[in-house]
Amino acid sequence: MTRAAKKSTRVAPRPREHLETKNCPVAEIAPQIDGIWREHDRIDAIGREQGKSDPHQQQLMSRLFEASEALKDVASFRRAVSIEGALFQISLAYDCLNDLEKNKFDEEAINEMLHRAKCLLFSAGAVIRRQSKADSGRRYMPVDSDPLTIFDVATGVPSPYRKAA
Repeated sequence: MTRAAKKSTRVAPRPREHLETKNCPVAEIAPQIDGIWREHDRIDAIGREQGKSDPHQQQLMSRLFEASEALKDVASFRRAVSIEGALFQISLAYDCLNDLEKNKFDEEAINEMLHRAKCLLFSAGAVIRRQSKADSGRRYMPVDSDPLTIFDVATGVPSPYRKAA
């Protein structure tokens, strides 16, 4: 095959400036949480194979769970800047709503989880809005209701609702 023929068979790469995970603080957290849960499940499987609960293994699994929760907290109050980060935040919002549906919480915990879900959905929604040609849904998710705006102002993060020039 000639050099010119080789060039013509190549597929042009998809523009990825907005899809890069290396600059998305939220997308960088997802594989960390995945790794924590893989280790948690590995330790849990060892305990099940042994047929007994080892206090040391329980302590390790508890610490891994705490680490996962801490990373979920970080991901809940950071802005996603990539589709991968937005998708991860949508899955975390689902996790909040699923917890609310399946477990009993006091009113304060319910309000905290609803606030967290709103933060996650507004962050993910801002990524999708920036990439979408249509700006639908503002009636149901108005940008002036975005709970992360106060964090943006406090930390000097530019508004996610302005389209890049």
